[in-house]
Amino acid sequence: MKNRGYRGRFLQVGLLASLILLAACGQAQSQTPLTKTTSFTPLSSATPTIAQRPFALAGASVWILSCLDGWAKQQIYQDNPFYTNQQGAQEAKDIYVFGNFWLQPDTGTLWPYSNQPQVLNCLSDLLTTAHTRYHARVCAVVSVDETGVETGRKWPGSAVPVYTRRAAADPGLLTPIVEQARKYPYDCLINDLEDGDRSHPETFARYDGLLRGRLPLPLGQTLLWKTPQVSAYWQVWEDWRRLASQADFFIVMALDHDSLNDPPVPASIVNADWVKQVYTYMRSIPHLFGNHPVAWEFPTYYRLFTGQKAGKWTISAGTDVEAHIAAALKSQTILQNYLQDPNDPYLEYMNPQGQDTYLFFETARSSDVLAQLLTESNQSTCLLASFWDNDSGTANSLGWSLIAQDQKVHLC
Repeated sequence: MKNRGYRGRFLQVGLLASLILLAACGQAQSQTPLTKTTSFTPLSSATPTIAQRPFALAGASVWILSCLDGWAKQQIYQDNPFYTNQQGAQEAKDIYVFGNFWLQPDTGTLWPYSNQPQVLNCLSDLLTTAHTRYHARVCAVVSVDETGVETGRKWPGSAVPVYTRRAAADPGLLTPIVEQARKYPYDCLINDLEDGDRSHPETFARYDGLLRGRLPLPLGQTLLWKTPQVSAYWQVWEDWRRLASQADFFIVMALDHDSLNDPPVPASIVNADWVKQVYTYMRSIPHLFGNHPVAWEFPTYYRLFTGQKAGKWTISAGTDVEAHIAAALKSQTILQNYLQDPNDPYLEYMNPQGQDTYLFFETARSSDVLAQLLTESNQSTCLLASFWDNDSGTANSLGWSLIAQDQKVHLC
């Protein structure tokens, strides 16, 4: 993740974002459940193999970055563990959790939490409770801690492509991940590494194929946004065409429209035209849409742009959206108020220091509008949706509240 929300991909454009998550489609009515006993044949990166049938994912999923915070303290899953699928049946949401697979890219080993046994106990409780009480699927997430917040050790994004090059050349470096997947009863694994070799994008796809061929469980791959306009230069290392046959399901991440501009300028986090472009690009990838479940991650956080000299802007981000909206509305000078705009909610105001300030955020209505857009684009197929809220519980109030009642949105 990525320290999602405050991850590597946002550091590239000067954002401290907390991120993100999604929602999606491409899932057939009859699908094979994820199981721990599924076996796979290693894939050649040169000769793609197309999956025969997509795996079943829940139509609603929850990201948990910190087990101690999101699961144990905030209880963001326990407070809202179920959703209603398109057949009208109540189902458990999937859980995508970080913790057991924090990668140390210099060695390929995983962070042991040897001095933090409470974290391991929390993860064990999450797995046990999710499986026995809610009958939910739990996917572990492979990522690198680029902030140092989760493990106490901060890694530069540049360490990731070095690691993937080494692992692609020496698959033995994948052994710690494979052994960990055998040790814990996860239902699937998600590769959420967020950097790669821009000169050789085939390396990252080969890494996925080698990992998938050794895992005892299905592999998911996060896809960082692309559109026809930006695919040639943005995140070149992640080649969706090559990746299309190297994983069992995909999650389109970071629907962060404001990340396009470098240097950054005030821009909405997400808007409808932007999502249409990303969706169109996804549909253009051979063997991706329709052959695998493709989910989408929605954000439930804010971006604050504060004006500086010479037309520059500083940016901050977080999930305490309501508090920031309340503070903005106290301003004596509100230049623009689009709080109720369902497509692009934001406020422009003068802060107490007299600086021009833009507050962009997502609301229950704007999240619902995006879910409607993806549902309409999908036509007859259902939607796979998840929210990234950095364990604040914001998704329960801003994300799922209207979507759960919307008759136009059909979750798988």
